[in-house]
Amino acid sequence: MGCVNTSGVEASTKNPLGILAANEDVLRMIFKLLQPSGGLCAIATTCKSLRRSAMPVLFSHCEVLTRFLALEDVELFLPEVLWPYIQHLTFLGAFQKNFVFISNFEREPTMLAFPLRDVLPHLTQLRTVSFKSLEGSGIVLDALTAILSIPQLREFHSDGLLDPQEPMPETTSMAIAPLTSFRYADDDPWREVDRFSAFEHMVLSNIFTQARRTLVTLAIQAESAPYDLFPSEPWPALRELYLTGERTMIERLDVPIISVLGKMPHLQILSLALTLAGESTPQAIWPGGYDIEFPWPQLVSLTVSYPDPSDQLYSHLPSGLRRLAIRCYPRHYVHRILDHIFDCLDWVSPLPSSTTMLLILRQCKTPAITELDVEFKAAASESDDIALFHHISAAFPLITHLTVHRYRSSHETTMLIDGIAESLAPLSQLRILRISCDFPEEPYVFATPSNYGENEAAAYATLRDLVQRTADTFARVLSPSLEFVCILQRRRANNYWVPYHVVNDPETRVRHTVLDHQAALQDGVSVKDVPGPLPFVMR
Repeated sequence: MGCVNTSGVEASTKNPLGILAANEDVLRMIFKLLQPSGGLCAIATTCKSLRRSAMPVLFSHCEVLTRFLALEDVELFLPEVLWPYIQHLTFLGAFQKNFVFISNFEREPTMLAFPLRDVLPHLTQLRTVSFKSLEGSGIVLDALTAILSIPQLREFHSDGLLDPQEPMPETTSMAIAPLTSFRYADDDPWREVDRFSAFEHMVLSNIFTQARRTLVTLAIQAESAPYDLFPSEPWPALRELYLTGERTMIERLDVPIISVLGKMPHLQILSLALTLAGESTPQAIWPGGYDIEFPWPQLVSLTVSYPDPSDQLYSHLPSGLRRLAIRCYPRHYVHRILDHIFDCLDWVSPLPSSTTMLLILRQCKTPAITELDVEFKAAASESDDIALFHHISAAFPLITHLTVHRYRSSHETTMLIDGIAESLAPLSQLRILRISCDFPEEPYVFATPSNYGENEAAAYATLRDLVQRTADTFARVLSPSLEFVCILQRRRANNYWVPYHVVNDPETRVRHTVLDHQAALQDGVSVKDVPGPLPFVMR
């Protein structure tokens, strides 16, 4: 009789969960892969050992309702068992100015900081604190002061500003942790309000005076930016700067913005996505005749809204630039549909022509660009439009991602799909084309299946066929490297790039496209463009 080896059976009996035999680093890698799909939660409920092993990943990012800051019991605010694992803490929802308990005890806003001061210093792994969905209520200063003073904190992100209704304090002095990232933006940019606050400027100046030497990433409203601090001392660690909001404050500066931002020698990403207000016109970042050396030799990504074709900046861009976006902010199509909102905000959108865009791109000696985003109005002459696309192919041969927002001229009834496709055909490395075609056949953006009639329904059917044919044309003509053709579709406040996946017909071997959201998701193709406001957003 032969012998049967039972060692494997015995081993599996003694250790039925062999995954626990893996070292800690391997386990953590497995758990991180499982977390986005929700699989980690399922595994953590199978046994105590797996739950204990999964906790550092499972609770690395926790979300807490902001109103829980009113709870006197810190265990209800954030259970102590989670403290050793939390690396990123997000507060959701609006601050409440008066917290009323069952006992009718009213809690003062200044007491908000107590749970933060009591708990957050004990979160030894904490690196990031975020605020989301503040609903216009603003951040209470005491809470901000308590958070930023935590020594282990490195990143602070907020999609809401300081509470504009707080009285001006006698002092705004605070101790600031050595922050590496500070993101501070308005969660509701469509509000008709005065966006400059002396109180906010005082607080932020205090923060940046202490943090400027350590900050790597700074994203801030243009109205709140410390223009007096930017040029006063070097920002030696800063790699990414994002300014958004109204350009009004920049227009009031005594010197060009290139001089204001001139002490950021290691800057790699610069985004100036700014709106124009009132009678403002496009303004040069580096005006002609202004004598200064180009201050950002390591720049790899540049975003500029409402460009000035006479701007010296474009002819001095480093040859290593990888990403260039020359666009409107917000997108011009939002202005066209909701002009009444922008009239209230006093925002304007002077759309550059394709001729102007060509003039700008001809100044850029940046052959290494792999991502290009342009937004323009079609010229009266079709040949001028085609010249722009020909230049893009010739000047930027390494493009892998191309985004085009082209708006029809007043006399144009059909888009030059074939001509554009043929002009872009030389782009041998193009993987993803995003194009807003501005079809005349597009129905009204705020029409929905519940309120449009037979005409709108027929229009949507016609549009679907037209979009499919357009995507197929690009797939057939463009380089074999092309993987997705994404065509903009707007519905109410949401703006999506509808992803058409390029495939080969097995019989005819002709390249065509199929609508495939799943393939786009798997390939990491972003399908969202920046959202706009609803038509009734003003309040």
